[in-house]
Amino acid sequence: MSRGKLMCIGKPEELKLRLGMGHHLDISLPEGKVAELHSAMLSLSPMAQIDTKMAGSVEYALPKSVPLSEIVSLIERRRRDLHIYDWAISQSTLEDVFMSVTKRAADLYAEENEVTAAP
Repeated sequence: MSRGKLMCIGKPEELKLRLGMGHHLDISLPEGKVAELHSAMLSLSPMAQIDTKMAGSVEYALPKSVPLSEIVSLIERRRRDLHIYDWAISQSTLEDVFMSVTKRAADLYAEENEVTAAP
């Protein structure tokens, strides 16, 4: 609910699948290999974004349009040459969905107020 309007309804798993942003990929590798990893991720999807990066630990946000099998295949193919220590992949969390829905609601509210405030 936002300002008296129902924004979404469903079971947690359904909401994550329907409204989630995609996949989260955490990779640990030598800091000198991060740029090479980023090029590989962009080859998977130009929409791949680094969420956080700290001392060789990188967290990517990948869109739903990238199949899980392609992500796993890329990591396994490049594991040795990128010296990947560890990696994990997960789907969007319910918190991600909440943040996305509330941002969308805030954007809609701002648009409505701009339209009504115009002379």
